[in-house]
Amino acid sequence: MITLSGSASAALENARKKSQYEEFVRFLCSWPDGGVDFADARLLLLDALSIPDVEVARRWAKRLIHMGQTRRDVARFIASQSVEWKHLEDRSACDGEDVSDDDLYSMCEATLYWSGRIHCGFSEERTVKERYLANGRLVYLQFDIEALLSGYSAFRLDISNQQGAYAIEKLWLVGNKDEILWRWSDEESDLEGVADIQFVCSQEVGSGRIVGLSATGHDPQFRMRIDEGTLARLSEAGGYCKVVFRAIV
Repeated sequence: MITLSGSASAALENARKKSQYEEFVRFLCSWPDGGVDFADARLLLLDALSIPDVEVARRWAKRLIHMGQTRRDVARFIASQSVEWKHLEDRSACDGEDVSDDDLYSMCEATLYWSGRIHCGFSEERTVKERYLANGRLVYLQFDIEALLSGYSAFRLDISNQQGAYAIEKLWLVGNKDEILWRWSDEESDLEGVADIQFVCSQEVGSGRIVGLSATGHDPQFRMRIDEGTLARLSEAGGYCKVVFRAIV
């Protein structure tokens, strides 16, 4: 099991007792090496996520990068620990609140593309877009799907436009009467055309599962393998795509 070095452990314990975790972080980040090695930084990153304190977690992520880790490595590590994220506050990441300058770095955009029987292929002209903050809180996105007389042939989800760690809890296609027509079983075989994504882990959390993804590029995407019956029902009556996930960039 990973343990902190003596100096880091003593400082962390003292900070917790005095409710001065932020002061502890400033102390370590201002000291040239801070007494923190690679294992310390990873453990402190997890500790910040479990508090939760996403801003502090970002500091430790940056420290790992400074130590020589790539953004991809850090994202994979965070995604593999997605079970820790259940402690974070459950609210939509962009639910009408004002966005501060500090949040702009975390602003992401998700896009649902559709292809039709006549209008084939994916195009920016055939999309639904939603913005959200990738700050570790639970994100609820809903992409409306209108009825299409000529018929749908495929759907593609670009979950973000940034590299980062993503933990997907739900991915559903829902009919116009709120009936679930298709759901991702968390198996890669349910998806195709995967790009700029590495599947890191799949974990049971409560009554469901969380799939940890690492976005290795700025256009992480996949198509959903959807049966003809579901495509026909969406074409006839419409519905929506629902995604529930957490993200840190």
